[in-house]
Amino acid sequence: MFFQPRIYTGLSLTCDGRQLQGLSLIKQRKKLVISNITREHIAEGVVRPAFSAANIHDMAAFTTVVKKALRAIAPKENRVALCLPDLVAQTSLVDLETSGLKANHIEKQIRWKLRETIKATGEYTLAINHVGASPQGMGRYLVGVMDSAVLSQYQQAIQQTGYDVVLCDLHSLALTNHLCQQESLQGEYLLVTVTDGQLGLLVHDGCQPQYCRWRRVDGDEEQLAHELQRSFLAARQVYPDLQRLPVYYYCATSAEQVLNSLLIALCSSTPINISGQLKGQKSPIAYCAAERLACGWR
Repeated sequence: MFFQPRIYTGLSLTCDGRQLQGLSLIKQRKKLVISNITREHIAEGVVRPAFSAANIHDMAAFTTVVKKALRAIAPKENRVALCLPDLVAQTSLVDLETSGLKANHIEKQIRWKLRETIKATGEYTLAINHVGASPQGMGRYLVGVMDSAVLSQYQQAIQQTGYDVVLCDLHSLALTNHLCQQESLQGEYLLVTVTDGQLGLLVHDGCQPQYCRWRRVDGDEEQLAHELQRSFLAARQVYPDLQRLPVYYYCATSAEQVLNSLLIALCSSTPINISGQLKGQKSPIAYCAAERLACGWR
């Protein structure tokens, strides 16, 4: 009898809502290998990512795109990891005393900590990533707060195609979670990421993140420079020694050389390009989503 390997499928919506990227992974000799990749165009106005408004304005058109993407990469698998733009959420770093707490109690504590943010969103869903711990036992979590009504639209669209969303994440959380596990990122460092439509900055002190910031950028070099400078100024308020940190950057767009030049001007150390350390370069966020599904879900 021929053995069919399990397929791990990731979908990622770009920040402008104009493209759905899909990628599937299989395990071969205990390693994850890319099986299929697809990038499907979405007509203007069909999807507009936002925090508290209707996101999908033409459900039939969006469902057609989803079905085409999933049939291309995983026709015999019904589980999907979905990664949405940070525009649909509010992201925060949360510190908790977590010794002895179970997962459901940790979530309750996070909800209490974020009660002011959550109060404005009505029904809400949390995307939670554990990103560090101090010697005192305090856990640090990178948390995205999403309006449940917004998330439900995307889940319904995928369910209508016969698939189920078993994991939902944000661009920033998925990419940061992947890159921070790289062996090259040790001790204190500054990580700068640029993907389709988004600039990210994360300061790590060797134990846990100390600062994070994600902003929309639309491919304009002047806007990228402006947002990067603003992010550096904001980060220095929290981490005054920012300029002396080793700097790593990941860029999934054509702005790689521009980003390198900007970082040279802003930092004391020579920036190190780690863009080649992430597989699935054509759909990096979808790769991170599928990878997390493969490593954390059965």
